[in-house]
Amino acid sequence: LTYYNGAVDESRSAVIKVTGTATGPNIIQIPAVQKLYVFRNSSGNTITVQTAAAANTVTLKDGEATLVFCDGANAYSGIATAGVGTVTVPYGGTGATSFGAGFIISPGGTGNLVSVPYIPLDASSAAVSGILPVANGGTGKSTLSSGALLIGNGSGTVNEIIPGASGYVLTSNGSSWSAQAAGSAILGSNNAWTGTNAFSTTPTGNGGYTMLTTNTGTQLSGTNSWTGQNTFGNNGAGTGTPIYGSTNGSGGAAGYVGQIITSSASNVSCANGVTTTLTSITLTPGDWDINGLVSCNFANLNSFIGGVNVTTTIANSVGIYNGVQFGPISMPIPYTPTTVSVNTTVYLLLNIGYSAGSPTGNGSIYARRMR
Repeated sequence: LTYYNGAVDESRSAVIKVTGTATGPNIIQIPAVQKLYVFRNSSGNTITVQTAAAANTVTLKDGEATLVFCDGANAYSGIATAGVGTVTVPYGGTGATSFGAGFIISPGGTGNLVSVPYIPLDASSAAVSGILPVANGGTGKSTLSSGALLIGNGSGTVNEIIPGASGYVLTSNGSSWSAQAAGSAILGSNNAWTGTNAFSTTPTGNGGYTMLTTNTGTQLSGTNSWTGQNTFGNNGAGTGTPIYGSTNGSGGAAGYVGQIITSSASNVSCANGVTTTLTSITLTPGDWDINGLVSCNFANLNSFIGGVNVTTTIANSVGIYNGVQFGPISMPIPYTPTTVSVNTTVYLLLNIGYSAGSPTGNGSIYARRMR
């Protein structure tokens, strides 16, 4: 503001109205002379009133008016307290004159803050107090028995299962749960399965096996045992395959763990740089470990790659490629775990490169059923 000694100037005015169309905040500098002003901001943006020293300033938003005084050095707000009326949220207030005991929450936006005795669980549910119902993540109970298991009950109060005596187990009848003594729900002393593959109180069959005998725990007890060939159903009720161990060094029977499938080939003609199928095997559904061996007796090779795959494209490969003549060569194909769900052909593949001649390849593929 202009200030002239003995002449009309801006700073002599009691009321300073700032007008115009400000594109950003502005500073209004008053002289460092003791004086009281009424400032009105109509500039469209924030103004800051200060002296040149700027050790203290007064800021007005657009549309605000306030008293500003200068103490001879700096500008200060002429209103010491805002004790008149209610300060609204847009001006940093609460919009309320009093609050009840509890929590202060905001409804959002510029709405007045309000007090509530407790905080609602979420925006979509009513506030709750006392016992928390299941619908609000609670149990519906005020107390729970020590050591009890809690069982769901839809939206109703949860149910409890009391442990009962030592050694009780949790059992189900298909629709509900209860705690019972072990012998009332599962095999106890001298309980038996019947039929071809059964538990029996008297062990019989090859070798007189007495499996699970004299077990005095809370499950099988007494002299329960397998009889006969000591197996659970040969074919099973589902799609699983029983496990038979080999006792004479032979591979497992077809369809059983340990089954071996193998094939070999020799002197198979190989074109230069073309992947050739040496031989193949067909795997039945299951988990298999596959490996193999590939070789070539030719002396003038410059590349040699072998592998196994369920297609005629080489994968899971080993080989050498250096552009320098080498050979003969033989390389093992590393173990390759393979799972198939339908009958699947697995190929033993060889790709060799050479400058001249008519080389042939040899190889063997080997698969063992793991499951």
